[in-house]
Amino acid sequence: MPSMNETSLASRERVLELLESYEPLLTERQKQTLDAYYRCDLSFGEIAEESGITRAGVSVILHWL
Repeated sequence: MPSMNETSLASRERVLELLESYEPLLTERQKQTLDAYYRCDLSFGEIAEESGITRAGVSVILHWL
């Protein structure tokens, strides 16, 4: 049975694959937010500070896609 870290890594890799496939359909803000979270491993707070939106706004972008 895979460990928690292996499962988490596999999930992250799957998200990155999907991101590459669907990136042309996303808005620029969605792309930047997803990139910051999944590729740069930034927290909601860090993304919010960099992009000038609230942490709740980051959450909405990440969870509604």
